[in-house]
Amino acid sequence: MKNLYKKGGNKLSKELNKTAGEIAKTFFYLTERRATPATFTQTLGQARTLLKAGFNKFEIIEGIKYCVKNPPPKGFNSLGWLSYTLEDILKKLKIKHIKEEMNKMIDTPSEVNVNDERTNENRRSDSESRKRTGIDSKLFE
Repeated sequence: MKNLYKKGGNKLSKELNKTAGEIAKTFFYLTERRATPATFTQTLGQARTLLKAGFNKFEIIEGIKYCVKNPPPKGFNSLGWLSYTLEDILKKLKIKHIKEEMNKMIDTPSEVNVNDERTNENRRSDSESRKRTGIDSKLFE
């Protein structure tokens, strides 16, 4: 079996490197760190490892954004730390997204009018029926 991630003319390898480069650039942009050739190469390798592990570009970038907003106790210095915690972070983000969707569903007013107030026409017909029958319909409500 061929190694699809090997350097060379392989199309998958080129796509992997391109995506890893975009992730590395996003990491340095969001963390506001200076990228030296050595740190960029290290971050590029870590991004490739995350991609090979089965995470997609969107998931990794969302993980980076989460870590920038909620940094770990020792700081967020490289993507290496993200490889250990990305699954947990994605679960937290999914739960947060579900809660937001539920809140939107609860907050949006429904089209059904739930008010139990009677309209003027109903009030008139009730008062007329009470007069005719001699029974107070309010007792049955």
